[in-house]
Amino acid sequence: MVMRVFKILPLMAVLLSVAACVPPAVQNVTTTVAADQVSYYPSQSGLVWSYLKPGEPLDTAPYIVRIEGPTSYQSKVLTALRFIGRGQERFYYREFDATGVKLWGEGAPEFYQITYDQPVQEYPSEATLAVGKTWTGSTTASLVTKEGTRKMRFTYISKVVTREKFKIRDTEYDAFLILRDNRLEYLDLTAAESAKPQFQPILESQRIRFVPFIGEVETREGLVLVNYNFKAKPQ
Repeated sequence: MVMRVFKILPLMAVLLSVAACVPPAVQNVTTTVAADQVSYYPSQSGLVWSYLKPGEPLDTAPYIVRIEGPTSYQSKVLTALRFIGRGQERFYYREFDATGVKLWGEGAPEFYQITYDQPVQEYPSEATLAVGKTWTGSTTASLVTKEGTRKMRFTYISKVVTREKFKIRDTEYDAFLILRDNRLEYLDLTAAESAKPQFQPILESQRIRFVPFIGEVETREGLVLVNYNFKAKPQ
């Protein structure tokens, strides 16, 4: 629920490239899901969103987010989401329930995999999402790369600062503006590693615009929504 330098992790400034097919042009995303089938936090299998960087022409190859559906992950049945476009590919493993949306893991094939010991609460329960709502969390995680496995601590605080009109080209959305501050730190470092710049704590601020029953119209990576393959409920 994605997409300045792209934040491959919701907590690390890393740019990775992987071989991937070029997604279809924006206008080729077709409607396949009825409005009454889409949940407040959209999670139905087959939903697709297309994103561009602000100002890019509509015929630019977009970044695509697709809900692949239920999958087994770390002994849990979670919902897999796939992000693909312009040589990038990564997967997110989320849980959608009455308490909101939780992220349990993510990864880019052959590059990295992160598994959170306790999930990251990306969104609260839908009944509590309102201006002024704040939620915080802290979890440890395992980062697996070709270099080995690292333990990390991820701390975050999110706040809904306003609900406002947000226009993307000719479409205006009534969107919640959410600000999130993240802190990532490596654990169990050696004395030599602690002195290296790449192992210093990473601080990151993100801005997200979310519309109920549609999804993120502006992602934490700064991408904006240009198309989706389902009928949205009237705002």
